[in-house]
Amino acid sequence: MSKKQGGRLVNCNRMEIFNNFISDSGLIDLDFNGINYTWSNKRAGDNSIRERIDKALANTEWRLKFPYAQVFHEPICGSDHAPIVLNCYVPLKNVKKVFKFESMWTTSPDCHEVISNNWSLLDHGSNMFAWRQKLKRCKKALTDWSKEVFGNNKVKISKLKRQLHDLQLATPTSDNLKVQKFIIKEMEEAYSREEMYLHQRSRVNWLNYGDRNSKFFHATLVQRRQRNQILRLKGEDGTWHCNEDGINACIAQFFSNLFKDHRRREMEPALGAISCCVTP
Repeated sequence: MSKKQGGRLVNCNRMEIFNNFISDSGLIDLDFNGINYTWSNKRAGDNSIRERIDKALANTEWRLKFPYAQVFHEPICGSDHAPIVLNCYVPLKNVKKVFKFESMWTTSPDCHEVISNNWSLLDHGSNMFAWRQKLKRCKKALTDWSKEVFGNNKVKISKLKRQLHDLQLATPTSDNLKVQKFIIKEMEEAYSREEMYLHQRSRVNWLNYGDRNSKFFHATLVQRRQRNQILRLKGEDGTWHCNEDGINACIAQFFSNLFKDHRRREMEPALGAISCCVTP
C-alpha cells in the first residue's frame, strides 16, 4: 500500500500472488535510488495517481556476483514510466570501522574470562571515568583476542579445506582418518561462526542462523550496505552535493542549525521571564 498514492486501493490478492512469485523464485528486490514512483498518470489534484510498479529483482547468486550494483529511478520524461538504470559498480564509501561485540565470541568459553579480567581492574577517578576506561580496555582486549583466536573465518575455512583435500588424497590410515575427523569438526565451527558473523550484520530478524543460511545473510548484508549509502544530498540552499566533502558539510550544517534552534527554544522561556522582571 505504501508504494501507491491516489486511485483505488491495491488488490490484496494480486499483491499476495506477486509476493509469492518473488519468494518461490528466490528473488530479492534490489531497492533503488531516486524518485519513489516509477509510473504516473500525469494528472493533478485528486485525479493524480503515482505508483511504484516497476522493480529490479535478482537472485542471491547474482547479488553476490555484483555486490556493488545499485538501481536508479530516473525522472519520468517522454513516457508515463520512469527509466530504471542498473549500475553494476557503485563502490562503497570509506567508512571508519565501528567496534561491535560479536555474537560468535560467545561460542568460546574464554570470552567471559577476557571480559572479566579486564573489567575487574581498578581505575582511579570518577565513576563515569572508570566505567569508560573499563569499556575501552575490554574493547581492545576482545579485539586482540578475536584476531588471535578466531582470525578470519573465510581464510580459516579455505585453509582447512586444502588440508582436508590433501588428507583425503593420501592413504586412509587410522591416524589419517582421526586428523580428518578433527579438521571436519574445525570446519563446522568455522562455518557456524561465519554464519553468526553475517547474520549479525544482515539485521535479518525473521530467519535464525543454524541452517546454513550464510549465502542469504551475505547477500542481505551486501544489499543493506548499498542501501545505507548516501550518494547525494541536497543542501539548505537547494544545491545537490555528490562528493564526500559536500555531503559531510551538508550533514554538519544541518545538525549545527538543529542544535542552534534547540538552544534558542530552550532560552526563549528564560529570556521571556527576564524581560518580565525588568519591565517597569
